[in-house]
Amino acid sequence: MVITCFAILIPAAPGYWGLMQIGIIFGMFLLNVETNYPRALAYALVLHSLQYFPIVAVGMFCLYREHVSLSEVTHARQDQS
Repeated sequence: MVITCFAILIPAAPGYWGLMQIGIIFGMFLLNVETNYPRALAYALVLHSLQYFPIVAVGMFCLYREHVSLSEVTHARQDQS
């Protein structure tokens, strides 16, 4: 986990896609947990997806419940700048 946290300190794409996977894979190789790259990559992708998509789903549900559309959020952000 510490190795992954250091990897995501580097500025990256939203959601840390790419850096988190590299950090997880590097940590697994360094600690000799998994040395098979495709399996380590699959684990990293599944782990990141399980952490990312539930949060997005809850956010979308909250927008739906409050009757706010994505276009309203986008336009409100543009109006502020």
